[in-house]
Amino acid sequence: MSDAPSGPRLSFDVRSRQDQRRVVNFGVVATARVLGTTPDEHIALRCECGDPGCSRRIAVTPREYGDGGDSARLLVARGHEPTGSGRVGGLNDRFAVVIL
Repeated sequence: MSDAPSGPRLSFDVRSRQDQRRVVNFGVVATARVLGTTPDEHIALRCECGDPGCSRRIAVTPREYGDGGDSARLLVARGHEPTGSGRVGGLNDRFAVVIL
């Protein structure tokens, strides 16, 4: 993402993709919980980096995901942390938590 042009339109597009992926991930986690996934079982979620070409999946447990209600928090694949917007609020070997 660091080579992408900047500007107001790009920021809107990136935020929109991040929001869309967050909504999809919320649905995946909610479905996994209904189907009996344990709080510490890994499920595959989409990287929420907002890069239109990103197809990375990240392994996240329902416990790590939380309630999904924090729109100022993104879960992204390692190396997909945005530059210039947000800060890394947590990191493990599978994903980074970005605070917007």
